[in-house]
Amino acid sequence: MSQKNKLRLIALVIMSLVISLVTLAVVGGCFFTSLHKKTVKAPPSRYKLLIGIEDGDKESFNVRADKTVRGGVRFTDFTRLSDFLKWTTVRNGKDIRFYLNNEDEDMLFFTLGDDVVYVNGNPVRLTGASFEMSEHIYLPLDFVASSFDGISVVENKEKNTVTIEYMEPKKCSLKLKFPEALKPLSENEFVNNG
Repeated sequence: MSQKNKLRLIALVIMSLVISLVTLAVVGGCFFTSLHKKTVKAPPSRYKLLIGIEDGDKESFNVRADKTVRGGVRFTDFTRLSDFLKWTTVRNGKDIRFYLNNEDEDMLFFTLGDDVVYVNGNPVRLTGASFEMSEHIYLPLDFVASSFDGISVVENKEKNTVTIEYMEPKKCSLKLKFPEALKPLSENEFVNNG
């Protein structure tokens, strides 16, 4: 092999090594940059909560879904609803009572963090445990929608809104009432099997 060919071969090997090293440096740099790159979080999902009297103006609140949807269950700010309806709230630690101040003397009792509420003394299992956030009590929206007369809940997924309307506060009541004692049977109502 001639001297000229040897120099060409050496130059080719050196150029190949340089190109390989530059390529490796670029790929390695991109890899390490991606390891240290901060991921950009998507803004929290929000929806609009509208609360107000039936066929009247509604007050609007922006609600973060990442805080109020837990385990696939949408919760609502029950304290805010209670304030609109002028219900009385009595709290002793985690034990909470809501008095509806209506003719039926309806009352809702539960322990914060439990998934059971007592509707006029009747136990009802919730789809998710109650919780507190920013000094407001949250209960599942489906419970509010199904347990009250005089309150309607409409969820519009296209507009990303939840609307809670109520009648006059005194006309709002719980559907489940206090249990009543049975009337005792008289002697002649017993069946004689003898």
